[in-house]
Amino acid sequence: MKRILLIVGSLLILGVVAIIIAFMTLTQPKLRPNVTVKFLAFTNDATGTRMATFNLSNASPWAISRGGSYSVQLPVSNGWRTTNRGWFQGSIVPAGSSEVVLVTAPTNQNRWRVSFTTSKQNAALTEMTSELMYQLEKLTRPKRSRFRRVGYVTTSDPIQE
Repeated sequence: MKRILLIVGSLLILGVVAIIIAFMTLTQPKLRPNVTVKFLAFTNDATGTRMATFNLSNASPWAISRGGSYSVQLPVSNGWRTTNRGWFQGSIVPAGSSEVVLVTAPTNQNRWRVSFTTSKQNAALTEMTSELMYQLEKLTRPKRSRFRRVGYVTTSDPIQE
């Protein structure tokens, strides 16, 4: 009997600790990463497709996660319009580091820019807890979810050809 009480008590303590950790990690303020995107040059890939190279720099004090897509935007009278989306493997860029990213360059456009989605890279436990809470809230309260994925769009300066 003592053994069962010990097991139940231990499980209760672990549950309370898990709830406290989840609350602490999910209530942290969402900070915008300090990321810049600079155009480097044009090049061709192995098949001859024209590619544009960009340097994505992370000046944040933490690692960032770069999403697995990009958007090519063209100027319109009231701003910019996304005309093309591309997909590639996402990555994690450590604090103070940078990476070179290749995207398919638009043809017959004399002015355009590219945008990427970035977010703070959290610990695996935080990411898993956040995703679990997001999915649970989506099931139980689809229109009033408190939990959401936070990503920030980072755009390059316009490329003038």
